[in-house]
Amino acid sequence: MSSRILRLLGCLALLLPAMAQTPVAQDSARDWLDQGVTAFRQADYAQAVKNFRRSVETYPTSVKAHLYLASGLFQQFIPGVESPENLRFAEDARAEFETVLTLDPRNVLATANIASLYYHQKKFDETEQWNRKVIALDPGNKEAFYTLGVLAWTEFPPRGSPDPERFEPEAGRPWAHRQPSGPRAVEIQMATRSR
Repeated sequence: MSSRILRLLGCLALLLPAMAQTPVAQDSARDWLDQGVTAFRQADYAQAVKNFRRSVETYPTSVKAHLYLASGLFQQFIPGVESPENLRFAEDARAEFETVLTLDPRNVLATANIASLYYHQKKFDETEQWNRKVIALDPGNKEAFYTLGVLAWTEFPPRGSPDPERFEPEAGRPWAHRQPSGPRAVEIQMATRSR
């Protein structure tokens, strides 16, 4: 009799994770998601993030829940502010977008948002890398091409400008603090010299 109970408990232990993903859990996750969307629309981002976290806890394989949580965290990030709390918003948002990519590797929205996060943090090499990933997933994505164009443009001074080495970064010259790099750097340098 006791071996039968042990077998039943063993089967129950195997079924518990599957039961957590039942329609009841999905409905509960959807309710938290709906409450989070309502809070997000009312610009109560902190409450939205709390609700999205509950949705993720209830249904951890939901791409939508992770994407909404990441978006709520990203919304709280303020570009240019270096406070620990603000940087944590950026890192937490990036981690959630990466979780989305773990669940759905071809998710263009998560990939584009990671590229945008890096751009807002002025991490231009990572920005370029992630925008290239966006283009690989969605060759018609105009924003990714535009961002790559902006990055290329900021690497070099406009035609007729004085020597960029004479300018200080704090003078507002974006090209003064970024050296050209990458496989197209020589090609771009040659093109700017011939102007």
